[in-house]
Amino acid sequence: MGTTLKLKTKEYTKEKFYDNLLRVKIKVKYKKLGKERAWGLADSDGTVYIDSRLKGKKALEILIHECVHLLWKEENEEEVISKSISLCNAIWNQRYRRIEEDKEQLLQDGTL
Repeated sequence: MGTTLKLKTKEYTKEKFYDNLLRVKIKVKYKKLGKERAWGLADSDGTVYIDSRLKGKKALEILIHECVHLLWKEENEEEVISKSISLCNAIWNQRYRRIEEDKEQLLQDGTL
């Protein structure tokens, strides 16, 4: 019998969890998303669109957020936000930086 992972209230077999992660091929494209009124979008074909005007930690957060949507399609928006902020903060605290000179934008929870 396979190992079962429990993420909050959902249970996944180890095989299903990793199978989901390995099957998704993510392509990232940058473009202005003002008309869409979004910082990022995830298409079912695995393409993630990030607003090209985002910088720094906010750009990282939205990239992770849209990838989480593709990797865990069953998660609701609140869970996606929670996971993306946790991952963003972990990566940012390890000194990941995309070198740019613009001011920072707040994360979805209002923090920097």
